[in-house]
Amino acid sequence: QIAVARDDDAAAALVAYAAEVAAGVLVLGTSGRRGIQRFRLGSVAEEAVRRSRCPVFVVPNRSAGRVPGASAPVLVAVDPDEPDARAIDAAATLAGLFDAPLEAVSVVGRRDVAPARGADAGAPTAAEVALQAHATLDAVHVLSGDPADEIVRLAEARGAGAVVMGTQGLRGVERALFGSVTEAALRRLGCPVLAVRPSA
Repeated sequence: QIAVARDDDAAAALVAYAAEVAAGVLVLGTSGRRGIQRFRLGSVAEEAVRRSRCPVFVVPNRSAGRVPGASAPVLVAVDPDEPDARAIDAAATLAGLFDAPLEAVSVVGRRDVAPARGADAGAPTAAEVALQAHATLDAVHVLSGDPADEIVRLAEARGAGAVVMGTQGLRGVERALFGSVTEAALRRLGCPVLAVRPSA
């Protein structure tokens, strides 16, 4: 089915249509603009991620056909204190579709944990225990530092085929004050990103 919408706000039109047809997922491409160009033109994909009630699968032009697989794990970014079951379930489903490993990453404060742990690196930290309780994971990475920086760095190091992230859909003053890890990572990741709203 092909639908054509005319609207000055492309993101609003896409999100409205997705809601109208009860879409299970909204798939968008993005050029990953940064700096002045992004400030002037904005990003339809980022705005759709903020507004959409259904998951948004963003495929950057620079991903060049990169998909999950045996050597390209699905990486799910989660908060160990409040793991989002919906994001983890979506990541597990995506990994299953491509028969790819499922790995979790959690980024905590610099003084809370030693960086770069894997699931087989000895006694698990409290964060690892929290993550392992929510899904069968092939690896758990607990890192410290800036969340977006660490997620992007790990995704590249692991050759991730996709990254799944939860999003609060913050807008206006709240978003300006707190920013968005998902959006910051989205602009820089070289693989597809699945943005999922938290479970109700």
